[in-house]
Amino acid sequence: MEPYAALALALAVLLVIPMPLGQRIDRMRPTLGVSAPRLREVLTSLTQRFRARGLRSADARRAGMLDLLSALVAELQAGLPPRTALTRAAEDHPQLCPRTLAAARFGGDVVEAMRADSHTAPVLQNVAAAWQVGESAGAGLVTALGTLLASARASEDVRRQLAAQLAAPKATARMLTALPLIGLLMGLLLGGDPLSWLLSTAPGLVCLFGGVVLTSLGAWWTHRIALGVQAYA
Repeated sequence: MEPYAALALALAVLLVIPMPLGQRIDRMRPTLGVSAPRLREVLTSLTQRFRARGLRSADARRAGMLDLLSALVAELQAGLPPRTALTRAAEDHPQLCPRTLAAARFGGDVVEAMRADSHTAPVLQNVAAAWQVGESAGAGLVTALGTLLASARASEDVRRQLAAQLAAPKATARMLTALPLIGLLMGLLLGGDPLSWLLSTAPGLVCLFGGVVLTSLGAWWTHRIALGVQAYA
């Protein structure tokens, strides 16, 4: 069992220590006994899968709304009437604002439709306000939407930079949360029976309860800190 325990310990240490993927592969290769290209291929594939699963639909909606606003501003600058410009701009993203697109096509209340669609795209609240002012005043819609687009792009850039800065602390927090499980695994590989002690003795139950509570509290607190930081974006 000792080789497996050494392997588990080496993997745990290498996963906890932050380092670039290439350097991590070079250090893990002798321990695992596999070729570097194959190991790089496997780890890269796993990394891409986790990143793909980590993508939220909200990110896609924000990107789609930026594209829609950009197209709308371009159509208005080309001289098209507002409703026609909105219809053309929303053709590539009909799922983002179905009520707004229907109102623009069939002569409905565009402002109310935007407000109804804003539950999935909050930026539509500001677009609705600009649209209402533009319709009542008869001018200034292009300027207002251009300013709104620039502000939305700046906010998205800040959000992406913040997400990139928080990626490492979040990964560290997840790894620290998983360390107790790694410790149990190492105990089993070393020939011990930590589960029996944890589940069948009074001190073990106390340690198990305290560990679960403290680990859960730490994960929750880290999540709250990340949400608090993201709220400023």
